Amino acid sequence: VITMSNNHMLDKGIDGLIATMNYWDNMRAKNDITVVGAYRDQEDMENIRIREVNGVKIAWLAYSEMADLYFSVSYPRRLQASEDEPGISPYVESAIIEDIEAVRDQADVVILTLHWGVEYNYTPETYQQMAAKKYIDAGADIILGHHPHCIQGIETYNGGLIVYSMGNFIFDQEWSQQTMEGIALKLEVSPLGWKSARIYPVLITAGQPDIVSGDAGASIMDRVIDISATFGTQFQEDPDSLLVVAP
Repeated sequence: VITMSNNHMLDKGIDGLIATMNYWDNMRAKNDITVVGAYRDQEDMENIRIREVNGVKIAWLAYSEMADLYFSVSYPRRLQASEDEPGISPYVESAIIEDIEAVRDQADVVILTLHWGVEYNYTPETYQQMAAKKYIDAGADIILGHHPHCIQGIETYNGGLIVYSMGNFIFDQEWSQQTMEGIALKLEVSPLGWKSARIYPVLITAGQPDIVSGDAGASIMDRVIDISATFGTQFQEDPDSLLVVAP
């Protein structure tokens, strides 16, 4: 599953977005890849994607806070999909809750990917923390955040898992340690929700994200522990990874 709901999807204009969507449509036929977050029109955006894996039905929802931005002065249209134009899905709290509630009975697991938050800030904003809990209460199981270009804390709440920001992965901002760091997650889910979440430290070197160990990996894992402490999140530490301890 690939999410394309972010504020760079119109960097090459509508033609670039359509070419990208056409590419992934072809890949879907060959490799069973599902794309969320960018849609051909309003009707397509309202068609929630559900993938069944080993008998578990997983609903994928994706939204971006930046969808209402204009692409450029010379090309004055918003990034979000409209009734007859392609684009990304906008972040609207009430609409997200409606989507979660609409798909909750159709899927075993509901996963949100949210392009949100403040760049280069290790702490999620208060509105994010409040909204994330609303989404979990509405029926979401897992929230995966991105956009800040750095890692943010991890929280467990009411049976749900909230990863506020996974940091950078393919965004090769190698001008600071903060923006070279990220995390990869190995999630195990069942019809009852998420069962385990293991975190692997990622470091971008020469434009390539690598899962790292040793001192480099330990430094990133220590950061995850430190910035998650405010949420009371507990981890089981292994030499090369962290296991989130479910409450």
